[in-house]
Amino acid sequence: MTNILIKRSVYFLQTRTLASAVTTKRTATTAASPSSFTVRFLRKTCGLPLDTALSTSKTIQLEDKESKKYGAVLSFLRSHGFSETHIASLIKKRPKTLKSSVDNTIKPKIDFLLKNGISDSFLPDLIAFNPSILNRSLNSHLKPSFDFLKCFLKTDGEIIEALKSTSWLLSHDLKRRMQPNANVLISEGVPISNITKLIISNPRAILLKVEKMVAAVEHIKRLGFKQSTPMFIRALRVMLGLSNSTWKRKVNLFKSLGWSEEDIISAFKREPALMSCSEEKIRHAIDFFWNTMKVKQAVLISNPKLLLYEPGRNCRRYNVMKALESKKLIGKDVKIVWFLIQPESRFLKYYVTKHLDQIPGLMEMYCATNSTTSQSKGSFGFPAMDGISLTCNLKDSFGFK
Repeated sequence: MTNILIKRSVYFLQTRTLASAVTTKRTATTAASPSSFTVRFLRKTCGLPLDTALSTSKTIQLEDKESKKYGAVLSFLRSHGFSETHIASLIKKRPKTLKSSVDNTIKPKIDFLLKNGISDSFLPDLIAFNPSILNRSLNSHLKPSFDFLKCFLKTDGEIIEALKSTSWLLSHDLKRRMQPNANVLISEGVPISNITKLIISNPRAILLKVEKMVAAVEHIKRLGFKQSTPMFIRALRVMLGLSNSTWKRKVNLFKSLGWSEEDIISAFKREPALMSCSEEKIRHAIDFFWNTMKVKQAVLISNPKLLLYEPGRNCRRYNVMKALESKKLIGKDVKIVWFLIQPESRFLKYYVTKHLDQIPGLMEMYCATNSTTSQSKGSFGFPAMDGISLTCNLKDSFGFK
């Protein structure tokens, strides 16, 4: 008797599970049909392409009888400056927004953001990039997060700048994630104004685990950075983005190119971003400066910013310099560093446009070099230019010697 009851129970459960699976499959198939209400609404009203609407319909079911509610959500967003592009992006990322209550969920959060420094023009971009903001609790998440940010960011502009840098910033529990790291920096004597700069320029750096923050601070202190200086924050930002193995690998790369440990630290203290460059870029840049421009190692160590410039920029300026030298329009004793660090507008004005009468093809050569930056690369990793050898030699094209 007991065996019969067990068999009947098993049969009942199997039948029920199978029926449920069939129903679910039919519902999913119906929802994913191009003619279903969900797909039609997502396409015609929300602006999603057919393939996106089909895939999205597998995660949400919309009902015809609730269409007014969905329309109210979209109307509210449009009334706050959301374009069709913003809406399509938002619904693609978070389709459940359509089922939210305007009065109870969306409006209170939008009003709060607008009252706390988010401009009308920035609001649609912020929400479209990070729709989860609308899913966060106003009282237990958004308000405490803004309270924390305002301890360091004193103006609306600073808050917007930080959010533009990291749009998902408000997705985190900022007080829980940022406060320990901020406390470490404060205890080390880092001025609040410098912590503010770090939050604005790279908020994700201060969201890392506090153990990594402590290790990075100790490392750059050993290298000789003073906690009260802006350079400390620049070095910290770089160090937080590197693992120990990556740091060691780049140090070893410089050593293989003839730099001593003292040279590396000296250059890093002048320009921390140097260690953020890829190993390939470092190798190509040093190769070019040594073998093509004949720049001494001591000059690069004293001016490590030169290694940050894009290869095409260095190459076209070198070409211009050689062209001007060949016509004796600049002396051979011109300081290479000064020549290379000039802002683009000033360089064009004083070293290209100024000399077009004496060298008619100078602008064409400069623009041709500029336009090939992303094209084929030569022996030193630099663009191959029309009539100019891969080592930026101008003899073939202009007859310069």
